[in-house]
Amino acid sequence: MVQIKNSFIYQFKISLRHIEPMIWRIFQVSNQISFKTLHEVIQTVMGWDDAHLYEFKYGPIVIGVPLDDFVGTEVHKDASKMKISSLSLKLGDVLQYQYDFGDHWQHLLELEGIFPRNPQSVLPICLGGERACPPEDIGGVPGYQYLLHLLQPSSASDQYTELISSIGEMYDPEFFHLDQVNWNLKKLK
Repeated sequence: MVQIKNSFIYQFKISLRHIEPMIWRIFQVSNQISFKTLHEVIQTVMGWDDAHLYEFKYGPIVIGVPLDDFVGTEVHKDASKMKISSLSLKLGDVLQYQYDFGDHWQHLLELEGIFPRNPQSVLPICLGGERACPPEDIGGVPGYQYLLHLLQPSSASDQYTELISSIGEMYDPEFFHLDQVNWNLKKLK
């Protein structure tokens, strides 16, 4: 087996904070990808549309899209220029990932495994998950909780009809299709 120097497979578990029951995914990526690529993988495995800004936080380091007017005490890094290997993560380390600064979708990204990489590794790959991600622009956690309330059979109302027309009748908060996610990941390459 040929080992690619300093290249490992990182296995992450990502979960959406402040939502019960939990929405989560487990996936693997090369530690040599950029944080921009990691963002694209997260968008795909979670089911987001990549329509908003994002950032990663690890201690005092903020990694995201470069902002000319950034003011803060954190160290801001360009996600397209920084590899995830540059953080020297260890098993159990947790990064924060925020998507959509309006709806404030906060995720925890925990490093669950580090494995040797070989040329036959198929990456990125999603290994599992539960539940559908909230629809884009639903209004954050409160808007999502309201949506779940409206989706209850006893809640049929004008608001239900209006909401269904905006998100589509096909939305099922319990749905997660692993094969579809992995098919979508193949299109990222």
